[in-house]
Amino acid sequence: MATTGKRLAEQIGQGNERVIFSIINKFGSAIKHKNCYNDSPNIIVLVDEGHRSQNGENNIRMQQTLPKAAFIAFTGTPLLKDDKTENKFGKIIHSYTMQQAVEDKTVTPLLYEERIPELNVNEKAIDAWFERSTSKLSDKQKTDLKRSFRKKVKFIKPQIVLC
Repeated sequence: MATTGKRLAEQIGQGNERVIFSIINKFGSAIKHKNCYNDSPNIIVLVDEGHRSQNGENNIRMQQTLPKAAFIAFTGTPLLKDDKTENKFGKIIHSYTMQQAVEDKTVTPLLYEERIPELNVNEKAIDAWFERSTSKLSDKQKTDLKRSFRKKVKFIKPQIVLC
């Protein structure tokens, strides 16, 4: 187990370890050490949660440190937008979908029921507060401010979310 970035650098550089366990964050400090490099093609890096921190600087450092290693990522949540997970690790070898898991009875299906809360707005109270709060503003500034608030109202309107 790589307990520190320095220890990880030693383990990578010496190449004597058969298995090294580390979190990706240790590569940030490990790469500062000269011996943190191993270009052996006989290294396999297994990455858990390949969709999370694997697209940042620490991933770049890890790949610079182990340039010829084979990287295999495991993820329960591949990032589909622009295929970020596939761009970083290559094509998906195997997938086990939520639908398959439900059919196999390994998970319980999650059912979502949309509930739209009733929103009551006391417009008179809001207008009175607005007038008090903006009394020192010009008419143009008040209009701009109202326009800005109107845009934000979109966020409280009901939206359909697909999971």
